[in-house]
Amino acid sequence: MANNDYKSEYIEDINIFELFYVLWKAKTLIVLFVIIISCLSYFYASQLSVKYTSRSTLIESNSVSSSNNIGSYGALASIAGINMSADNNLNKVQLALVSMESLDFFEKYLYSDLNVLIYLMGVKSYDPVTKKIEYKESINLETMLWIDDSKPSLNDSYSEYLSAYSISRNNDKNTYTFSFKNISPYISEFLLNKMIITINSSIHDYEKTANQQSLKYLQKQLLLANGKELKEAVARLIEDNIKKGMMMESPDDYVFSIIDTPRKGVKTEPSIALYVLVGAFLSAMLSCITVLLLHFNSKIITLTYYPPTINIKSI
Repeated sequence: MANNDYKSEYIEDINIFELFYVLWKAKTLIVLFVIIISCLSYFYASQLSVKYTSRSTLIESNSVSSSNNIGSYGALASIAGINMSADNNLNKVQLALVSMESLDFFEKYLYSDLNVLIYLMGVKSYDPVTKKIEYKESINLETMLWIDDSKPSLNDSYSEYLSAYSISRNNDKNTYTFSFKNISPYISEFLLNKMIITINSSIHDYEKTANQQSLKYLQKQLLLANGKELKEAVARLIEDNIKKGMMMESPDDYVFSIIDTPRKGVKTEPSIALYVLVGAFLSAMLSCITVLLLHFNSKIITLTYYPPTINIKSI
């Protein structure tokens, strides 16, 4: 009983109306603090580099697969030691999405491309009025080549690439939205186009090479096969590979078909309104917490205009 009495001495009810009254008395200081931080947020966001984002809507191209035929002849072909497991049928869309994030893909197809690298790493500023692009001092404007050893490193370029592009999937419509951002709206469009063309052609070349190797292997197995049924099974698999190879001649939309073509990028960064709203919200929260903490410690903030000073007094 005595212990409960001891605890009750330290328990105080919090009066909500009292809190509102304290904040209301300090409203001038809170509003002033919010205005100052909001203005600073506005000026900070105004100094950030403007980024333009180009977007394109794509859909998966029709897959070329011989899975049905493999199911019919796989068991018979396995007798001859021919592995026709499901692993041979790669999901080319998944392969493309994973490849686009890989360092090998970037190094082989984008980092090695002079125009892509200059547009990705060499642009200093863009004037939306004159539509003029200003390049960094490390680029020779006459030859459009990197001066001396000023070419950006692979890792720095790769990091910039990963931060510039994004992919989102609409599961309801089974479509993909590819986007690429850059200082210039025209460069963002160019790089997005380049990325789509490159991923289609690279996966096409990869699977075409794999198909040719598979065809050579099957032709070798045909010569070693014994029995009429086994030879027919291997011959049918060879026929399927030839058909698949014939359907792989066009790399333009091998993985993704374009529904909405990339267009000139639109301004997406920085969002000045978002910066101002976040600054106002955080400053309001911070100022209110500060006023309440001082109140519970029997102190108050006073503001004088001439000269402008902020004082903390005991009450």
